[in-house]
Amino acid sequence: MVDRQTAAAAPRRRRINTDRGVRHPLGQAPRCHGARVIGTVGSDTKAAIAISHGLDPVIFGRDADFAAEMSRLTQGCGVDFAIDGIGGSILDKTLECVRRFSTVASVGEASGPIAPLAVEAIDPLRSLSFARPSVMYYAADRVTYASASGAVVRLMDAGIAAPIGRRYLLSDARQAHADLEAGLFSGAAILLPR
Repeated sequence: MVDRQTAAAAPRRRRINTDRGVRHPLGQAPRCHGARVIGTVGSDTKAAIAISHGLDPVIFGRDADFAAEMSRLTQGCGVDFAIDGIGGSILDKTLECVRRFSTVASVGEASGPIAPLAVEAIDPLRSLSFARPSVMYYAADRVTYASASGAVVRLMDAGIAAPIGRRYLLSDARQAHADLEAGLFSGAAILLPR
């Protein structure tokens, strides 16, 4: 998805709502394509992690008006591609951050389910595209899966991957999920067979 958007964008600006472990590769991978990655975070700890993984600048604060801040950072133009991993009411704010002919991808629901999206929210005057990608659909298409998994392996070989946050025994998967939901660590949860 990042490759497709990067190839289509002229002035390379990106905005990513960072959310726990997903922030690391999403901050680093677009930078490999020359993109400027702007992130949003909710704590000092997350801001430091996001900056260390290539997001610059970072909009800080759960109550920040990140649409206004994004407008300021892009001189009123908006961004070419926005990824929202938070969901809930944040998706509406994310739609305010993009420029004409841009794309918004909704990839998560950390703050709750996403309400039905009215066609008017995509705004025909701005000609926005909206995506709700699923890794399961990418995996179901053999050609796309081979290409995407190869790209992921190349990124990992280049050192672009979420760092390991915590390790759990497979028998403790329920606890790993609870800890991840509670935001008790940053990075990937690794489940070990024993």
